[in-house]
Amino acid sequence: AQHALAALSGSDVKTAPEAYVAALFDDYADNFEESLQDLGYQVPALLETLVRRFAPPTPTFTQVLDAGCGTGLMAPALRNMSTSLVGVDLSPKMVARAAERGLYDHLAVAELVGFTTTENIGTFDLIVAADVFVYIGDLGQVLDALARVMPPQGLLAFTCERLEDAEHDAIDGPGWALQTSGRFRHAPVHVHVQAQRAGLNLVHAEEITPRFELG
Repeated sequence: AQHALAALSGSDVKTAPEAYVAALFDDYADNFEESLQDLGYQVPALLETLVRRFAPPTPTFTQVLDAGCGTGLMAPALRNMSTSLVGVDLSPKMVARAAERGLYDHLAVAELVGFTTTENIGTFDLIVAADVFVYIGDLGQVLDALARVMPPQGLLAFTCERLEDAEHDAIDGPGWALQTSGRFRHAPVHVHVQAQRAGLNLVHAEEITPRFELG
């Protein structure tokens, strides 16, 4: 309720509370995939194409992390290019649905940054975060955490919702803005700066249409 109120009032918050995200997707789990199909959801296919474009010709990653795995929509693509596939999500019900696919070697119900502290440096040579950063305002901490568990030649593929330059200038804010939907949008400069600070080289960015909103 507090996060929803903050979204409506335009309050400056850095991230959606863990309890809010977990409850939101627990409630959504049973109808999640059907709802996304109705919206023509394209993110898994688009991220798979992107990963294959920048991966070796026959990509086989040793350890892959599906960050914010949800019901496992990325799993079929990631399974085909990984020796070991790990999924993590805040929502127990989403993780239960992901487990039903039988494609993950390990699944965890955990907050993403906290999860990375239990992993060794350089563990994951591919990390995919599909529609995860939209629930995080300041990307600095999460990008630092993910960079820590990637080797120097590791690959991170993720999506954000774009905060237009004019909107960013108007709010004179920190590079992100909380929308009435409860999701965050990010200015490209914020993404670029925080990636560089985390020691990540941004090799590609493109605008996509992840879904078609109803109404």
